[in-house]
Amino acid sequence: MSLKPLKPVKKAYVYMVQRQHLLVHEHLDYPDVPLALPGGTLEPGELPPLAAWRESVEETGLSGGFGNLRLIGTDVQVHPRHRLKMDRWFYLSFPRRPLPASWKSWEMDPSDWHEPVRIRWFWLPLSRLPERSWTRVLQRHMRRHGLAVGR
Repeated sequence: MSLKPLKPVKKAYVYMVQRQHLLVHEHLDYPDVPLALPGGTLEPGELPPLAAWRESVEETGLSGGFGNLRLIGTDVQVHPRHRLKMDRWFYLSFPRRPLPASWKSWEMDPSDWHEPVRIRWFWLPLSRLPERSWTRVLQRHMRRHGLAVGR
């Protein structure tokens, strides 16, 4: 028996850093879903930095708050159970202006659900990064630049 080929998925994310804190969100209606970064799936023909910017603005509800995006790493994640191969781009950004300590928004077109999702944004201390696949690229970047890494 042969397995179905892996479906290619391309995603782009933003590490938004403000005063030694990382912008993350939690899903208010799905408390078991782990913390996540702003970002998401590239549209057909879309370039990764444009997708990272678009997704971040759509998800956070902020326009003009994100600074320039700088690519700091990529990775590939394979999900055999779901038959997915994800190519992921990670960008670093600093706010152009101070952003709120916390706020809520709606993700109107989430790729993982069928209906809009309520999310809460907040700043997580860089010293308390969770054990998630998306933290590895940021931790590697911080070590390369002699910055303190949690754990």
